[in-house]
Amino acid sequence: MFVSDSKHMFRRYFENIYKIALGATFGLNIFSVFGINCNSTYTLNLQINVNIESLMIKLCLSVFIVLNICSASIQAMSDTELKSVVEKRLLGDRTNACFAVAVIEKTVARAYVCADPTQLSRISPVSAFEIGSVTKTMTAALLADLILQGKASLDDPLSNYVPKGVSVPSFEGKPILLKHIVTHTSGLPVVPDFSTAKSKENPYAQIDEASVFKTLSTSQLTRAPGSQYEYSNYAMMLLSAVIARRTATDFETLMRTRLFAPTGMDGAFINQKPGNINLVQGHTPNGKPTSAWTWPYRAY
Repeated sequence: MFVSDSKHMFRRYFENIYKIALGATFGLNIFSVFGINCNSTYTLNLQINVNIESLMIKLCLSVFIVLNICSASIQAMSDTELKSVVEKRLLGDRTNACFAVAVIEKTVARAYVCADPTQLSRISPVSAFEIGSVTKTMTAALLADLILQGKASLDDPLSNYVPKGVSVPSFEGKPILLKHIVTHTSGLPVVPDFSTAKSKENPYAQIDEASVFKTLSTSQLTRAPGSQYEYSNYAMMLLSAVIARRTATDFETLMRTRLFAPTGMDGAFINQKPGNINLVQGHTPNGKPTSAWTWPYRAY
């Protein structure tokens, strides 16, 4: 998923949703520029994945950077002050990293900074960054939205949400519940079946609905759901699929209408890039340009 500079990220309208959703981290790739609300009771550790594992440069806005920015902003911070904070953090950095940062208080301070100042043309208010697994939190927010509407419960069995004929594994009679999915305690595989993947650089690109549910039907649990934490990209991909099916809406439309539009995230997208948005180019550790990971599957 992709997101660019937003005016109203994490407004009070979604406060209850995020109380439910912050326990998860997500599955699809979103691209985004983040805003940090220093008045919030939540601490966000923001990680921007420009590429993944050995193929990806991981650009992290670590907690202490967030705290440094927030401690410097007891009073409203200006764009210049914020830029100075980020520049100090990047002194000596040799990764060619670029950051787009916002601090949201009574006003919004924005800064666009590259470790190499000559690279500053790479980013702007209309630049979208891949945010990788931070997307999981937004997927969980959609589930929380359904819960607040009375259309779902964290205690619902996953089996209530899958297509007819798809089997859901259990362990000694204990079923997988939705709360196990969002807390990474379902016991489902870490990743889906990549046997049909044609590209190691973009392994999710060929995964469709059939393969998502095939992985579910062939999975076997080795422990009771809820008994042990194990991070699972696959489980959150599955959650995005079943949420879309439950609402009879494709996942990107659902994300746009229920989350992006209400929070003013006009530049956010999964696959359908707005015409005025530029996607930031990712690079491998050796500086070679690389494409973002995509999941073109449109769930209904």
